[in-house]
Amino acid sequence: MAGQQDGYALGIDLGTSNTVAVLRWPDGRTRPLLVDGQPILPSGVYADTDGRLHVGRDAQRLAQADPTRYEPNPKRRVDDSTVPLGDRSYTPAELLAATLWAVAAQAVATVGFLPPAVLTYPAAWEAPRRQVLHDALTLAGWPSAAEHTLSGPVPVGTRLLREPVAAARYYTEVLRRPVPVGESVAVFDFGGGTLDVAVVRNEGADPWGDSGFTVIATGGMADLGGLDLDAALLARLGELLGDAQAALWGRLTRPETTGQWRDRQQLWDNVRGAKEMLSRVAVAPVAVPGLETAVPLTREDLERLATPLLRRAVARTREVVAEAGLTPDRLAGLFLVGGSSRVPLVARLLHAELGVAPTVLEQPELPVAEGALTDLPLPRPGNRPGPAVVAAPAAAPPSPVAAHATAGPADTPRTAPAPAGWTPGPVGPPGTLPATEAGGTLAGTAPFRPVPAGAPGQGGHPPVVASGGVGHPAAGHLPARRGRRGWWIGLGAGLALLGVLGAAALWFTRDRYPALEFHTLTQVARPAADGDRPTAMFTSVVDDRAYLADQLPDDRLTVVAVDAGTGKQAWRSTISAGTQR
Repeated sequence: MAGQQDGYALGIDLGTSNTVAVLRWPDGRTRPLLVDGQPILPSGVYADTDGRLHVGRDAQRLAQADPTRYEPNPKRRVDDSTVPLGDRSYTPAELLAATLWAVAAQAVATVGFLPPAVLTYPAAWEAPRRQVLHDALTLAGWPSAAEHTLSGPVPVGTRLLREPVAAARYYTEVLRRPVPVGESVAVFDFGGGTLDVAVVRNEGADPWGDSGFTVIATGGMADLGGLDLDAALLARLGELLGDAQAALWGRLTRPETTGQWRDRQQLWDNVRGAKEMLSRVAVAPVAVPGLETAVPLTREDLERLATPLLRRAVARTREVVAEAGLTPDRLAGLFLVGGSSRVPLVARLLHAELGVAPTVLEQPELPVAEGALTDLPLPRPGNRPGPAVVAAPAAAPPSPVAAHATAGPADTPRTAPAPAGWTPGPVGPPGTLPATEAGGTLAGTAPFRPVPAGAPGQGGHPPVVASGGVGHPAAGHLPARRGRRGWWIGLGAGLALLGVLGAAALWFTRDRYPALEFHTLTQVARPAADGDRPTAMFTSVVDDRAYLADQLPDDRLTVVAVDAGTGKQAWRSTISAGTQR
């Protein structure tokens, strides 16, 4: 596939609360792209007084100084015409572009160029919302976006793929869970801000080699996510503080000054951390700004408060499955993704109510981004492009996204070693990585782009022309005898190779455990015992002799030896206890 950059690819899950990107190397290895050293990038955006947009943890830290300039969930504002931050307003596309720019900058710092990418989006998003994604990609300097359908091959460029389709592909192609053609899997995407439920049916591979998953029913709840569980725990914290701390609680929940807003954000962060901790332990302390001692929350608190919310989620899941014309028992699987799916109660309630054992991973934030990589399959070994050159990293232009603007040891770009046969080359044409203009406007330039070795003006070896030129005789001028001899030699070598392969196949496929020949048991002989009643009897077979021993009450032992083949008695002996024969 053109534009594969020799197998590198990037899958991006642009979430409501967090964004995850997974990078794939040409050898098939995948790992999360680390931004600020972390695999999960908060999706929040902060606008400083100069109009520059900061993202991720930098945005969260800056928001402590002026929360009015911070939007924690830009994806929720996708339907708004503008979003005011401080004394300026930004379009939702500009806010999403800031996060996409940070991902692009880190990808370039890691591998030296911007790989082909697949960006996922909610299955329920119609054309106007998807257009916001197209605009955001353009503002961030990414190649033009193209959407995956089953009606034709996807054009080269940044791809858009529905989130439940990416999750279903991860379920089948990475986890190797079977979803036969015609069967369906339900995807329960419980993120920080929303719940999205979809039923995806396997239509089989389409003519262009893509796994043909189709969304046949979708639904969800825009007002239910991990943030709502946080809010319920926060209310419980207020109950535990009681009337004695009413004034403090009022400042934390209804802030008026910058310091109070900072304390409020810190409290929410602490509650969120306690919720995540309660997925692993029974009790989690919460540090409350203004109090000397922490307030404990228990898993019992979490489950009691979360149960009514999650029962709504289970009921909505049942409705979506019914809209797909199915019952839960007819699903090929139930796959849980999204960070809030980590709460153990989610899987327990779904299993109890629907009767389907859900599949949930230790890091449920990753499957959608990694599943998106299946839309950019690795090139087959025989079709891999020849040696190419990669542009040497150049100084990046200033960015409106300040997630990478501050220099320091932690921000030093980590460049992966180039594949064998690749060497530094010249700078490619514009269109891959964004630069910036004054005032926070994003524009596109490309300091990196791989160029095939031997291309005009790029150095390397010139192509060899197979015509009868000087020093290079044409193929038609070779002596016929040499050609016939070479043909016979090749044929003989091929036949010898086939013989060796055939012998090896017979050897390795032979029956190493041939069937044993069994015969019906028949009575060979019945040797008589002594007249006295024995107290114990013993039998044994050694080589071709069978031995029968019976112990008498006076401690005498009678031993009879019988030929196992003929049944004839060989000898009989009666001995006293302790006597050796």
